Amino acid sequence: MIAERHLGAKIRALSYGWAVPNDTLNAIADDLVAFLWDRDPLEATLTGFREYDRGLADLSSHAEEVFRERRHTLRKRALDIGADSLGDQEQLTRAVVLAVLNNLDNYDIAGQEEYTLSDFPVSPTSMLLAYLRMVTLTNGSEAWAYVDRLREIPRYLQQSLDRLAKGRRRGLTPVAHLVTNTANQIDRYLASPEDPLLLPLPEGFTEAETWRAEVTAILRDTVRPAFAAYRDVLLADVLPTARDKEHVGLCHLPQGLDRYEALVQAHTTTKRTAAELHEVGRRQVAKVREEFRVLGSRVFGIDDPAKLFVHLNSAPEVRWHTRPEILAAAEVAVRRAEA
Repeated sequence: MIAERHLGAKIRALSYGWAVPNDTLNAIADDLVAFLWDRDPLEATLTGFREYDRGLADLSSHAEEVFRERRHTLRKRALDIGADSLGDQEQLTRAVVLAVLNNLDNYDIAGQEEYTLSDFPVSPTSMLLAYLRMVTLTNGSEAWAYVDRLREIPRYLQQSLDRLAKGRRRGLTPVAHLVTNTANQIDRYLASPEDPLLLPLPEGFTEAETWRAEVTAILRDTVRPAFAAYRDVLLADVLPTARDKEHVGLCHLPQGLDRYEALVQAHTTTKRTAAELHEVGRRQVAKVREEFRVLGSRVFGIDDPAKLFVHLNSAPEVRWHTRPEILAAAEVAVRRAEA
């Protein structure tokens, strides 16, 4: 599919007299996209590449090594193409390829699979519960592929537990209250009377009854027990050694500062240090507090931000009480913006 898109781009370039894209660079870019989807088939599905619908990510240490080697090969291929030989657009493509690979290197350094748990979708169970229900089934093929994906969940969750166990052996532990939050989120899923992973089907799907029966059985006999087993291990094995609220920062982990700096680069795409960004944040907070002081004095006669926040959180007159009030205020804001 990706190669066909680039063939179409080449034909259009020729028809308009544009520079024809570099075939080798296109192949590297294609292989990078395929690499990204191989790493995370669920993200591929949500992005629209439905040929990946049957799978879930391989979280094993072996897969991590394989993906690391593939990154190394892709980077070498991109670097072997000298930037001076490329046009402006191709130089940009090459730069993006290298930037994506560098970003993945930083996530590799951070090694979050071995210590990250949360009820926010950044860890395995929370990502499954958040993202699987976002999959849209538009035809029978996609519906049956989803069945195969559900069957992958026990393997996926066991690999996550294996990585957490490996992390514990290396002194890498998650945060205790986030372990508890994760377990509670699983409990809420297991307590739901209607399984949210039983997705809506496309209209006219002739095998709907058979599909629903099979998915219901898989959720009952395979998926939910896998989630329950995962929760049990969290509470029995992970929670006892987890970090308390006084040690939530990555600085409390082995190579924690290196991991933090890698994540800073991954999330900001800059070379700024954590200390520099912290100082930027302090300046912004001070600026915002001053804005609150000015606005609070003008609107409420309160020039102390701390007292202003108490007022905003407690005074009934600054709160809406009905749905019509909320809608009316929103309409006023829109009309004011349109004026």
